[in-house]
Amino acid sequence: RFFTGHDDLVTALAVHSGEGLAVSGQRLGRGGARPHASLWRTTDQQEVARLAGHDRQIGCVAFDSEAAHVLVSGVNNQGACQVCVWSVDELRLRAPPAGHSGSGLSVAVGLEKTAEDHAAHEPLFTVPLQSLESVRGLHVHPLQSSVALAHGSHTLSFVMMPSLKGPFGSKSNQKPYVRLAEYDSIDLPAGIACTAFLSNVQKSDSSVCAAVGTTDGRFLLFSEQDNGAWRAT
Repeated sequence: RFFTGHDDLVTALAVHSGEGLAVSGQRLGRGGARPHASLWRTTDQQEVARLAGHDRQIGCVAFDSEAAHVLVSGVNNQGACQVCVWSVDELRLRAPPAGHSGSGLSVAVGLEKTAEDHAAHEPLFTVPLQSLESVRGLHVHPLQSSVALAHGSHTLSFVMMPSLKGPFGSKSNQKPYVRLAEYDSIDLPAGIACTAFLSNVQKSDSSVCAAVGTTDGRFLLFSEQDNGAWRAT
């Protein structure tokens, strides 16, 4: 069984097993087209939606903890990094039913997709990442879906987004309003190899730390302060 929907090298993948969803992204678009990410149902390899919000270099994809939203990092037409966010529920409403000829399984056995299947959905909103030269990792806070962590080669970027639990989308007149930007960034002298959010659900305050592995063999933890800044613990 194959998930068929990309026409170039797939460079990013995230899976939410609880909801049976996966999202994958390709760095380049073939023939000068914009690159895209694809949202999939893992049960039948159905491409639920094709996501277009970047002009090049899709680098990372992620779900929030409840798979209510999907995040995709990339680069806009001015060469700046950004994160685009889509509502999964809105995308599911527009998805073809199971067994439709546009599914990944059907395409794999020779049926072609229609123009409607190839239509790409624009994001709910876009967050600029001004301090990063590239996005090499992307994670959503496990308790606050309005906070995301991205990292480049030497910089951590903490991003504030609209609350992803709000009633936003095509059926709502309410629009997300918040400072769509980084609210803290940290430069490290050593290169960043990997990042993740770590939570301790056994503690009464449900504390969450940002964990960072560096290229010089260190492992660092950062915790959020009362003023919203993140500092090494």
